[in-house]
Amino acid sequence: MSNHRGPENVPPDELRCEALVKGTRSAAYWRWMRHDRRCAHRMNQGRDGIAVCHVHAKIEHLVKWQQKGNET
Repeated sequence: MSNHRGPENVPPDELRCEALVKGTRSAAYWRWMRHDRRCAHRMNQGRDGIAVCHVHAKIEHLVKWQQKGNET
């Protein structure tokens, strides 16, 4: 069992995908996966004014990650 706080080999914040990833219960072996978080993939495309990774460029409903304190 791993106690990672986040995924390894994550790009810096200015290069990360801006999409929100919902936490999942099925992946309880990583604590960070239980909570809503910012996608850990590198951004390489744009969609609806959001810089996203190849995975989030394909999904139908895209939600932008909002940092705490900046939520409106």
